[in-house]
Amino acid sequence: MPRRSPHLDDIVFYSIESKDRNVGAKLFLALLFAASICLVMLKYFPTNSLGNMAFWVVGAFVLVFSYLSMQQTAILRIGTLHYDGGLSQTTIAYDSISEFSLDTENNLHIKLRDGTSKVIAFKKFEADEVAHFHQMLHMILSVHQKEGALSIPMFSKVEIDTERLHIRPAKYSDRHAISAMKLADSNQRYQLYHPTPDHLSDEINDFNALANGNYPLYWTLAITDKQTSDYVGELIFWMSHDTFMKRAAEIGISIVEERQSQGYASEAIAGLLDYAKEHTNINKATASCFAHNTACAKAMQRAGLTQVGRQNDYWVKDGEWVDSLNFEILLREDDNETSKENA
Repeated sequence: MPRRSPHLDDIVFYSIESKDRNVGAKLFLALLFAASICLVMLKYFPTNSLGNMAFWVVGAFVLVFSYLSMQQTAILRIGTLHYDGGLSQTTIAYDSISEFSLDTENNLHIKLRDGTSKVIAFKKFEADEVAHFHQMLHMILSVHQKEGALSIPMFSKVEIDTERLHIRPAKYSDRHAISAMKLADSNQRYQLYHPTPDHLSDEINDFNALANGNYPLYWTLAITDKQTSDYVGELIFWMSHDTFMKRAAEIGISIVEERQSQGYASEAIAGLLDYAKEHTNINKATASCFAHNTACAKAMQRAGLTQVGRQNDYWVKDGEWVDSLNFEILLREDDNETSKENA
């Protein structure tokens, strides 16, 4: 069966799933129901074969236990709320929600813009789980109402050209160049961890999934030479759950040893920022690096980012505390001007 093309709203921002509690009680109820079926059959169908009776008894047990154990799942995606109650499913677009509230019985009441309403009953969840879900829904809707739906291209569609570089989605055929780059001493001294070949192998195996667009909020891009197609480095652009609330994305970059100190990092970052301004509605890009990584700090600033802070003893690298330099740039000029006017 052909695989369905991934969609931006496939991304899960936050979800909760009911736990399978009181398994013993569910087993007891299922066995009790099965025993009742057995007694009924013995009374009204005494000539029934043992095989038929066993079939109905086992079937009754499985059916009741499955029903009692049915899990509930509530998912907050980029643009919709999805609820799976086992026997029923509900998907509600954020744009259609007028208001919502949570009552003391863990029922989520949602009033829609068309005048109708829906009730989602969280019967199998703990109260604190439902309260947190309600809080996260409030935060997401606040951002959604102010900024609109998140607009960002699928990872597989990203293509960026600069004066010397072509930047594209990383792919499995890049694995040898990526391994050599990340294992080089010139890069390892500025990485938080020392990657091993096995770790890199697992990481690179994910590139096919990335290229298929499964993670459009985590772009692992290959920086290549426009003339020779040689691998120059890796550019990462991602949004975590926390940064999503601010519509901010973070940048990470690594350059192969023989291409360092030639301006490729700043050129690639600047190209990515231009692309993000034109093709997304992300508000801000951020980056950070070790304080002693002066080359990276200069590349960030040449690309247009501004250093906004220094956090002392922020990272632990090889058993030693390391300071972090933080950078950012606003991608949407209208928001920047509005904030200045309101200051």
